[in-house]
Amino acid sequence: MRIDLGNNLAITSLLLGLVFVLAASSSVAQAQIPAADRQALIDLYHSTGGDDWANNDGWLGEPGSECDWFGVDCSDVEGRYSLVLFNNNLDGPLPDSFGNASGMQGFLASRNRISGSLSLSAGQWPQVWILFLDDNLITGIDFETGAANRLGIMSLSDNLLEGQMPDGLQARGFLRELNLSNNQLSGDLPGWLGGLSLNKLYLSNNGFTGSIEPALAAMKPGLLQGDPLDSFGGVLLGLDSNSFSGEVGSEMLAYRQDIDGWLNLCWNNLQVTDSAVVAWLQSEHFRGEFEHCFDLGLQPPPLTSSGSWYNPQRAGEGMSVMQLEDGQTLVHYFTYAPTVTPPRRQIWLSGNRVIDRPGLDDMQLESPAGGSFGSGLPDPNNYPIDFLLQVRLAWTEEGVYSSSQALDAPAIQDPIEQVVDLVQLSQLAGTSCDNQSAYQNYSGAWFNPDRSGEGFVIEVMPDDRVVVYWFTYTPDQSGLQAWMIGDSRFANEESGAGSSSAQTDRIDMTLFQTSGGAFGQDFDPNSVNLFEWGQLDIEFSDDDTAHIYWDGPPEYGTGDYPIERFARAKLAECDE
Repeated sequence: MRIDLGNNLAITSLLLGLVFVLAASSSVAQAQIPAADRQALIDLYHSTGGDDWANNDGWLGEPGSECDWFGVDCSDVEGRYSLVLFNNNLDGPLPDSFGNASGMQGFLASRNRISGSLSLSAGQWPQVWILFLDDNLITGIDFETGAANRLGIMSLSDNLLEGQMPDGLQARGFLRELNLSNNQLSGDLPGWLGGLSLNKLYLSNNGFTGSIEPALAAMKPGLLQGDPLDSFGGVLLGLDSNSFSGEVGSEMLAYRQDIDGWLNLCWNNLQVTDSAVVAWLQSEHFRGEFEHCFDLGLQPPPLTSSGSWYNPQRAGEGMSVMQLEDGQTLVHYFTYAPTVTPPRRQIWLSGNRVIDRPGLDDMQLESPAGGSFGSGLPDPNNYPIDFLLQVRLAWTEEGVYSSSQALDAPAIQDPIEQVVDLVQLSQLAGTSCDNQSAYQNYSGAWFNPDRSGEGFVIEVMPDDRVVVYWFTYTPDQSGLQAWMIGDSRFANEESGAGSSSAQTDRIDMTLFQTSGGAFGQDFDPNSVNLFEWGQLDIEFSDDDTAHIYWDGPPEYGTGDYPIERFARAKLAECDE
């Protein structure tokens, strides 16, 4: 399947950013921004490589034109504006003068390469109340007292923050949401954290130690509201995947919020024996499921995690996880529609993101609709989405994936959530120096550019067997998904891959299709029917080009077309 291998914006950031832009923009005439702000924006442009931004329309225009610059959303209030530059290829540090942007109310620039320390002196950024700088290269936060003193929402997840909790964030009466997840922060949580009045706090995937009470104390009951649209699974306090340890004692009962699933303490070295605390966690911990993730740590997934995964109690659905050469991880999920939609039909979802940490928050998988078998999507750049799946993958110390999932669609009133522990079904050859295959370079994602929106995942295993997934659509013009799976061995064993012989490396396999499953708690492996679909042959010309031939049921017919590599699996570097 042809997919966008760029990182997706976090759902929370996108929603809040859109809310801010709508609130700050106006249909009335826009006022000119102050001269000092204009200079601050010009300095930002030069410091972060503005000539190479993805979009720099209007920038550096004449004085008075600033409200027409891309990403500068001016308010009808004199001199006030927000700066929205999500995923715009900003590359470099913020200039010192950027702190002089006194009229800026929001800076939303996630998914860039902004580097250096975020430093502000007293009195700078007096109007900023929303700051989104997720997925950048920021190494520190240095706020003096009185800097950005109206800051209400601050998110710097997925950066390079080091050291202890930044002292410049204390005593901030307006701060309500703070996200510092997926950084390299460490040390005990400071006592001053409990003096904040937060309704959302995310410190996941760091190295914090000591007591969790300061974080619990920061969450003020009158401010908390459970809302699954605002955070993954409705979690409002995320402390998962840190270095907290010891007994979760009865003192935690003082922090009861009576909101289901608002707290996540997973993947810490924590134990609980008090029955009252157990009951509290069952009510208020993330999905009420903590036994499977307490007293277990996480590790970055190794290359050998590439392959197919499934849960033995849910045979008939599963996941292909493949680490790619460009550092991203490509996930294909083959499953079924939930019973609340037209049920008992296949669906598949795909997505990708860099997984360079032990846990991954909110990888978004999409299920494209509107395609047809053998033709792909009518418009691969603008297609309707049948389902969205938010997936959280965690590589545990036991050497397996734990997968938290939330499936959503317009037809679903509330997201369908589940936690599934996975077992590896197949492992890609070449992901270590001990599991090599002569054919391992064929592993990856393949497609035909003229049929973008459908394609193949090929997994070559150490014993020269190969698993192939065909992610496509039904042939009835309904636009619904279909997937087939098969495995075989390479047909030309005598010549071998890369041989000087004229013989072509070839796979001949029988494909199978399934029916009868349902996503979530309604899944019953006994209701899944496996039936023979037909024949698929793949001839490889080289590592990057091939040709497919199929002979399917009457409605799918027979045919052939060329395919080419879309993504290459990352393999281990070994001495010859």
